[in-house]
Amino acid sequence: MTAEPAQAVVDRISAAVWAVAADCGLENVSMRAIAARADCTTGLITHHFGSRAEVLIHACRTMYSRVAARADAIEAGREPSIDMLVDVLAVVLPLDHDRIDEVRVWAGFAATALAEPQLQEIHVDHHRRWVSRITRLVDDLSPTGSVVDGGDIAKSLSANVNGLALTAILDSETYPAHTQLRLLTRCATVMLGSLTTTA
Repeated sequence: MTAEPAQAVVDRISAAVWAVAADCGLENVSMRAIAARADCTTGLITHHFGSRAEVLIHACRTMYSRVAARADAIEAGREPSIDMLVDVLAVVLPLDHDRIDEVRVWAGFAATALAEPQLQEIHVDHHRRWVSRITRLVDDLSPTGSVVDGGDIAKSLSANVNGLALTAILDSETYPAHTQLRLLTRCATVMLGSLTTTA
């Protein structure tokens, strides 16, 4: 029998972490639960990651890498526009089953990060990179002479989208996908409208 490639094992374990976290909450992501979902031994997990903490760190980084990759794909080959900005911001919203799971996992990581310095560092690093991305996109849409700080607009948009994502997974009936997108578009349009203010 051909041995399973190491990366395939890591991917299988990562998928198991996500599945357990989405179904049962991050606090219930134990080595045994991961092993059961990944159909492997806890020894195999330890061999590749060393500890539960390392598994969670890897899963957290993977989550943010996926978000960044989706945003990169949206930006590729497109000219700056409000529509593109909204599309980029929307990659963090729970618009389908997979993204609902992703936001559930993100919420669990965010709560855990309050007491875990390594996870908090990952969150802060991603958030600052994300705000930098959104600031760049906002600045691309800013008219010459605008006195409004694009960075402040970006921070406001990021905070609004994160709040919308969390609210939507708590009350999906009130905030279905089409409502999330409508609210995001309205928020972005209003905030970007302030950029027309000039000195």
